[in-house]
Amino acid sequence: MIFDIAIRKKMLSASRTFMLDIQVRSHREQVILFGPSGVGKSLTVKCIAGLLTPDSGTIKIKNSVLFDKQNNINIAPQARNVGYILQNYALFPHLNIAQNVGFGLNRKGWLNRITPENHEKIHHWLERFQIADLARQYPDQLSGGQQQRVALARALIIEPELLLLDEPFSALDKKLRMYMREEVQELQEELKIPLMLITHDEEDIQAFSAELIEFKS
Repeated sequence: MIFDIAIRKKMLSASRTFMLDIQVRSHREQVILFGPSGVGKSLTVKCIAGLLTPDSGTIKIKNSVLFDKQNNINIAPQARNVGYILQNYALFPHLNIAQNVGFGLNRKGWLNRITPENHEKIHHWLERFQIADLARQYPDQLSGGQQQRVALARALIIEPELLLLDEPFSALDKKLRMYMREEVQELQEELKIPLMLITHDEEDIQAFSAELIEFKS
């Protein structure tokens, strides 16, 4: 079993109570969470990444137990070895592209100087995504497609055991969305990393050979 997830989480606000109650069990290496906004897709991914703690249940990816409420297991986010890409890519505006890509390799402060031992890894992934010429530029100088490549490089440089993508193509134009879907598909097949993708775009479903988990409002 690659994805074995069964969690519950109650979210409270001044005007709304929302209960996340989700079960995902799949032997497939690609899973798509599909449905309209506000039904718990992003909350599910945040729980898997360790950014949100469920009230109960378990999260297992392959043979790794990331969360088990009953047995008091809750692996810290930085120890889960998960590559997580948000819709807006969440690049650090004060770091150049090389520093953004290498951020996960060196957690000694926001300046994040590139150490000699990390330089080769960073260069490899910059070359892999054809953004080596952008290494000294900053995120606000890049197009949406270039920013997405930076986010992918930053997620993959840590050699993650799981890749989580939250609406990664929605900010791109149609032609670039098609290209980046192919790029992600090829990467997943090449690296054999389990992939969970959030979307409300049916074209994403058609592009990936994934198991579909549909969320309903």
